[in-house]
Formats: sequence, structure tokens, C-alpha cells
Amino acid sequence: MRFLNPFPGKPSPLNVSGLFLFDPSVQLKLDGIPIRAALEEQVGAALYKRLDRAAKRNTVTTALAGEFLDALSDTDNPVLATLRSACAGDPEAAAVMSAMGPWETFYAGFTDPPGYCRRYRIALERACRQPTEALRRGEFGVAVAQLLDEPLANTLLWREAVEALDGATAIQQLLPLQFAGAMEAELSSLAAFDVQIQQEEGREASLFSVLLPEEGSSLNPAALFFRWVMRGVGAASMSELVDDLQRSGRPIHLVSLKNWHRGARMPSVSWLKLIISLKPELARGYEIGTLYWAAKLLMLLAYYGTLCATRSSSAIHEYPELPEIRTRLRPWPAFPHAYVDFGEWARARYPTWLAYHSARIETSPTYFFPPAGGGGGVRPGRVGALSRPTPDGIPGFMLGLPPGPFPG
Repeated sequence: MRFLNPFPGKPSPLNVSGLFLFDPSVQLKLDGIPIRAALEEQVGAALYKRLDRAAKRNTVTTALAGEFLDALSDTDNPVLATLRSACAGDPEAAAVMSAMGPWETFYAGFTDPPGYCRRYRIALERACRQPTEALRRGEFGVAVAQLLDEPLANTLLWREAVEALDGATAIQQLLPLQFAGAMEAELSSLAAFDVQIQQEEGREASLFSVLLPEEGSSLNPAALFFRWVMRGVGAASMSELVDDLQRSGRPIHLVSLKNWHRGARMPSVSWLKLIISLKPELARGYEIGTLYWAAKLLMLLAYYGTLCATRSSSAIHEYPELPEIRTRLRPWPAFPHAYVDFGEWARARYPTWLAYHSARIETSPTYFFPPAGGGGGVRPGRVGALSRPTPDGIPGFMLGLPPGPFPG
């Protein structure tokens, strides 16, 4: 089974936020949202470039941050007001902002109330704060104990992950584990969104399970998605779909359909809309857009996971006389929970996460973002900024993003 690179160009590292979460910039990149262009439009190219250079050099001053915030469009978002107060020297506002992690800050930009999926990701970000801080202090034993003791965080661990944590002597050695843990967290978050949709829409079955590769099949999530689309428009074959599009004045090359059909490419949003126009009722609610997003996310996990597994295996076999290489690459070349490949991992773990979230959603607490001005806005329990948002992880409220396509 082959998986396409979800991003154009050569593979590039994916930013990890905290311990086991991808940075919001990964989601924005996956959805093709031009962060730089959006910010330059709001604050101007010159100011953005100054901020970008300072961020890369870790020399952002209070004055520069204040200038950036002042240049943003006025909104009634309380977190933006709190951030401005923090830059102006308000210690209570600064405490509120420092207690918010990248995802919590990012989600503060959405106007709709956070659903179960967003609340889960925020809770997971908070749950990993103390163990991450212990790791940065070099207290690996303390971090492992805290992770195992944390009910939410320990669901992401498995035997090889604990062994990798126990054997590390520097946080840099945990990068392979962090990526594997982030994959597990993303699959869990996808299941959380699935369960949320089931509850909100009264669905009896999973929406996203149709995208999971079957045992012995060569069809990846992209191919499975396009087959779902073809069934929806009632096309029995690719030739029939070509004919339907030509009759509607939208000719397409058969080779493009073949690439989509075998999962070598995914249709663009514009082509997807043209195909949907053959049968508009297919686009009921957010179903097709949501499935399209989920297929891209699964392809991201499949592509980068397979890349890690392949390169780790090659390194281990190339230097059999250096057993420390295998130690440094743990848990790779196996996928999380010691599964052989993406398909085996996804088929086994996704139903597990569905069951987990089906039970948890009923008891998930309501979440509120901190009010403007700080002072009492910090919720009880563990709250956490594990890392500062980079220019690629600018909070959502600075971009003026709509609720979709982000889940929950």
C-alpha cells in the first residue's frame, strides 16, 4: 500500500507541540490555509517580516509584540484582549496567557462553543504539561511516573513507549517517540470527532471508519474516499463519471480519475465541487467535506508514519553493529503499539479509540476560555503552555478563521 505526501514538495518535519500533539500549524498546512498571506494582509508585509525574523532569533520584544497586536483587526475576542493586556504589563493577564498551550490559544479564535473533540485536545494538552516540564528538567523518572499517573495522558502510552522514556537521558532523544505519540493522539482526536458527530447527528455508526484500509487490501484512505464519492454520485465506473462530467460541460481526463481512484492523488476542492454538482444531495450537511478532511489527515499519518518506519528500518539494518541506533529510534520501526504498518495500526486502534470516546463523551466537562483581563480566568486543575506559539502557530483569532474545517 502506497501513500501520497499530503503536502507539495519534499517531506518536511512536522512541528510537535508539547509532548504528544502536532502543532496547530500542521493542521493549517494540511487544510491549505496560507498563514503568512493572511497575517500580511492584516498587519502588512513589513511588520510580519520583522516579527518573523525576531521569532526565529528568539528576540521578540514587548514593544514589537504590542505593535503586532495593535495592527490586528479589532475583535471582541476576550483572549485577544487578555493578550494585549499581558503585553501592556498586566501580570494577571500574563499568567492567564502563559497557562494556555498552543491548541488552547488557537481554539480561542473560534466563535462557536468548543465541542467534545476540541475539549478533548485541550484536556490532553493540559494533562501533558507537568510531565513535559519534568522532561525538560531532565527528571525522566518523574515524568514517566506523572504520565502513568495521569488518566488522560497514559492512554497514549504502550510498553515500547514507556521503555523509550525510561531509557532516555536527554529530551532530544524522545523525538521519535513524540512523533509516534502524536500519531496516536491524532487518531484518538479523529475518533473523538467521529463520536461527537454521532451524538450531534444521531448517527448509529462511525462516519470515518469507511476510510480505514481493509486487511489484505491495497486501497489507502484517499482511494477509499474517492470510491465513496463515486458511489454517492451513482457512477458505476470511471468512464461513466467521465461521461457524466462531459455532458454537464466539465470535461476531465481519465488519467486524473485513475489517480484519484487508486489514491495516488486526491481531487482538489474545486474538482470535488464539480463532481458533487452531479448529485447535490451528496453534500448533505458537512459530510463530504468532513470525510475529505479526515482522508487527508489519515494520509498524513500514513505517509509520515510509513516514512519513519522505512527510514528507521534501513538505519537499523545498515548498522547492525551499533545496537544503540535501535535504542535511539524506539519505538520505530514499528508503529505505535508494535503494529507492523499503518493499515494494521489504524484497523486495531481506531475502534479502540471509538469505544473510549463513546464512554468518555457523556462525562466530558464543559470548557470555558479565560475571560479578558486575567484575574480568576484560570480554571482549576492542570493548565498548560508547553511551548510558545511560533509564527506558524499563530492563534486562530489572529487569522479570523471560520469554525470549519477544524473539528469539534
